Amino acid sequence: MPKLKLVSITCMQTDETDKDEIYLKVHDKKIWPVKQKFYPIDTDEEASIGLSFNVTPGKSTIDLWEYDFIGSNEILGSFIFKIDQPGSYSEMMSNLKGEASYILNYEVS
Repeated sequence: MPKLKLVSITCMQTDETDKDEIYLKVHDKKIWPVKQKFYPIDTDEEASIGLSFNVTPGKSTIDLWEYDFIGSNEILGSFIFKIDQPGSYSEMMSNLKGEASYILNYEVS
């Protein structure tokens, strides 16, 4: 079974005028950040993730969410990629809302 390591996430453009408060989910379960509700990030910043887990080969989806202090949390987009070959990769987010733009850096082994 392949192992997926989420290395980092880079913010190319925030959804809001100030920092985004982001977190990652897989299959509707929050996976990162582990000990916080969210990770504050601004344009041109990179956040280290350092999270590894076993995955089944094939298509994989990781959702990027924005924590909202007042209303409901919102999905910003999804990273959709194929797990088939070992290596280091970067995937641009498929945007579902607003102007947000993020890149997920990951490794498959």
